[in-house]
Parts: sequence; C-alpha cells; structure tokens
Amino acid sequence: MSLAAVAPRMEALTKDDRWDTYLGFLSGVRGKIEASRSAAQERMGSPSLVNHDELMQQKLLMLINEAQLQAIDLAIGLPKVLIESSSEAQKLVDRFNESQKREIA
Repeated sequence: MSLAAVAPRMEALTKDDRWDTYLGFLSGVRGKIEASRSAAQERMGSPSLVNHDELMQQKLLMLINEAQLQAIDLAIGLPKVLIESSSEAQKLVDRFNESQKREIA
C-alpha cells in the first residue's frame, strides 16, 4: 500500500499525535475499501460476468463499500471539528444523517 493510501488528508489533521494516529489508521482502512469497490466495479464491467447472482453480488458489494466510505469519512472528519467546535461536529453528523435518509428514500 502506498504512503498516499495511508496518509490522512491534511485538512483532517488535528495537531494531536493520538488523533492523527487514529486518522492514519482510518485512512488505511479507507484505502482498502476503495480498492474493494474498484475491484467490484472492474468485475462488473467484465464481459465474462454473465451470471445474474454474481452480478448482484458485485452490485451489493459496491453499495456496501459506498456506505462504508461515507461512515469512514464521517469518522475522519469528526476529531478535528470536535476539537475546534462541538456545534460544527453536530453539523457534520447532521449532514451524514441527511445523506443516509436520502439514500434510503
């Protein structure tokens, strides 16, 4: 895995070594999820994928990966906004909740 895949995004860094270690861990997890989603997309585009059940399995995997990425992005964004302002943290959580409601509807 490349350094870019495990390095947390600069805007998320908190200047606290413990939080930044946590963010580095989450960034690594995010990279693995992105790789899984990309692999599923590639398999879906394969002309050899003709079995309906296998196609549905890949679509489901992509949906699961997308939900995981949204949750990881929330977890990555929270430490900095918690340190800076609890009201900003609540706004971040509210935006996440609204995005989930739209996807369910």
